Amino acid sequence: MSTDLEHFGKLERNGKILHRFRIGDYRIYFERHELGVVVHRILSKNTLKDFLYRSSLPVKEDEALQQNPKFWDLIESAKSKS
Repeated sequence: MSTDLEHFGKLERNGKILHRFRIGDYRIYFERHELGVVVHRILSKNTLKDFLYRSSLPVKEDEALQQNPKFWDLIESAKSKS
């Protein structure tokens, strides 16, 4: 897995690293875990486009998400719902 992760998107914040994997119209945001992976969110492509449009960030997808605190709030909110 460590060599394959270079093919995924990568977002970092405060030492936390999330990876993004695209499959069809979906984006899967996950992090490595000692037992495998932890999936934080699965977003449809249209949801992500809407999110980026509302954020008005004219940079690449991973950079935009990495710098946007609302994205990290979205990721963290999944923990409180489980």
